[in-house]
Amino acid sequence: MPRKRNTSTIEQAAYAAVGAADAATDVVKEKVVDLKAATKKARRRTSSAITDAEKRGRSTVEKIRKAGKRSAARARPKSSARTTSSTASKRKAPKRRTKTRS
Repeated sequence: MPRKRNTSTIEQAAYAAVGAADAATDVVKEKVVDLKAATKKARRRTSSAITDAEKRGRSTVEKIRKAGKRSAARARPKSSARTTSSTASKRKAPKRRTKTRS
């Protein structure tokens, strides 16, 4: 004769899983809202920086515009002047080979 399964524990587990999923979606939604707000603030700051620079007649306006159009992967231009632009720091040291035991 097969044993009768205790359905109440299965139901409890199901309810717990649903509750956990709901809580997780709430957290994700909050994070998305925060991200949207941060993006809006950043856009606002950028646009205000551009307008301020235009009012002052600065040449950095074009740089700011180009930076805004650039993708996030290439946030910094490759030709940007860095403080430590010595050739020694750019050159990679050759890897030393260790003898493998056989």
